Amino acid sequence: GHVLLPVGISFLTFHKISFLYDVYRRECELPSKFSQYLLFIMLFPHLIAGPIVRFEEILPQIQNRIHCTNLTNAYYGLLQFIIGLSKKVIIANTLGEHVASELGGEVSVMDFTQSWVVMIAYAFQLYFDFSGYSDMAIGLARMMGFQFPENFRFPYTSKSITEFWKRWHITLGSWMRDYLYIPLGGNQSGLYRTYSNLLLVFFLSGLWHGASWNFVIWGLFHGAFLVLERIFLSKQLHKIPAAIQYFYAFIVVVTGWVFFRIESLPDSLQYLSNMYSLPAINMTYLNSLNPKFVFVLLIAMFFSFQPERLQWKWTTLFTQKNRRPVINIVMACSLVIFYIFNLGELFATGFNPFIYFKF
Repeated sequence: GHVLLPVGISFLTFHKISFLYDVYRRECELPSKFSQYLLFIMLFPHLIAGPIVRFEEILPQIQNRIHCTNLTNAYYGLLQFIIGLSKKVIIANTLGEHVASELGGEVSVMDFTQSWVVMIAYAFQLYFDFSGYSDMAIGLARMMGFQFPENFRFPYTSKSITEFWKRWHITLGSWMRDYLYIPLGGNQSGLYRTYSNLLLVFFLSGLWHGASWNFVIWGLFHGAFLVLERIFLSKQLHKIPAAIQYFYAFIVVVTGWVFFRIESLPDSLQYLSNMYSLPAINMTYLNSLNPKFVFVLLIAMFFSFQPERLQWKWTTLFTQKNRRPVINIVMACSLVIFYIFNLGELFATGFNPFIYFKF
């Protein structure tokens, strides 16, 4: 039978381990009140799926509440919350409907075109679902006067798998580095130990997502590319045009998502066989795609593949304070419109949980 576990048990465990380790290593001070520790552990916005927050980051904010709670934080927190909600409701749910319907049948009958379209759609569904939750958590926390760390930074604009893991689920990556990789010896004990540490960390990362061979393979798949990039791939990548580097990283990540999404190992291997069969564009399938799905997928691509200079401008959306009043008025009106639209979509489609709720 199924084992029932408390919601958010894995992220709760991450926070407790980081607290115990940091206190033991004297990297953070003990709270003066037990209630401060309880607030850190039970702070609900990030309890289910992150971002993972360190006690040393949150303690000054717990101690200085009067300086953290203000209208500016409430406004920018609400802005980020509604953007996150829109990512989930408008983009992730729409893409998710198509992915679920396509993968509901026999995987073996899917051709080259269909398998790539579906897995690319899943890549953006997962990103907007998870980063949407992170934005909502960060926004909710900011409304209450807490500053949480950034969790995603345009991961699909990475030029390598090493860079991807600096941009995807940033707080989990730094947690794995500080509490697994470095205690194991990191890169200080020779090349072979470094490579084995990387593989072990990603093996455990895969296992954390679920007790399934597919998750283990997904973790080792990413670990193997990190090792290969350290050995020789990074040097080769720097010699080729940036466009090819982006393409390489995106294709590797999308290929890895096959093991993440498809539960059966034989089915995932069959799916990979379809993806890497003889390339042939199936125009009949492309013409049959729902226009709403195509439109949302294009929007997802537009917001995911932002140049570096625009990435900076998007991040200042939540921090810039000296805007002209008219811009703030337009943004506030847009917030109301998006919020009402999201509520309408939620009532129309019903319950649709975040993907990372099950991890």
